[in-house]
Amino acid sequence: MSNNLVILQGWLHLCRGNLVSERLDGQDVAYLRGWIDTDKVALGGRHHVVLVGEALEKTSRMFAVNGGDCLRVQAVVKGRLVTYGGKSVVQAADVTLIPAEAEVVPSSA
Repeated sequence: MSNNLVILQGWLHLCRGNLVSERLDGQDVAYLRGWIDTDKVALGGRHHVVLVGEALEKTSRMFAVNGGDCLRVQAVVKGRLVTYGGKSVVQAADVTLIPAEAEVVPSSA
């Protein structure tokens, strides 16, 4: 059980180029770095997220369906606050998409 649970709702920004694969403790680990804007950036509304597990699988399917290099979609991100490389980020355990128009940045040709 964790006491640092986080639920954020806003515009989730993801780019394929931020998918990272590393070998940690003898295991291959994949994660996608992104951010969610819950308010104006100047007001502290930008929160960095790391998607792993099921959240990563969901977003991989979004890229497969929508194409493009980057997505901006309304979402609810549930996870926990963790520290990677000295920076606090939300490690997303689940992502729920909110029915709205997603913005897709086309793949560069």
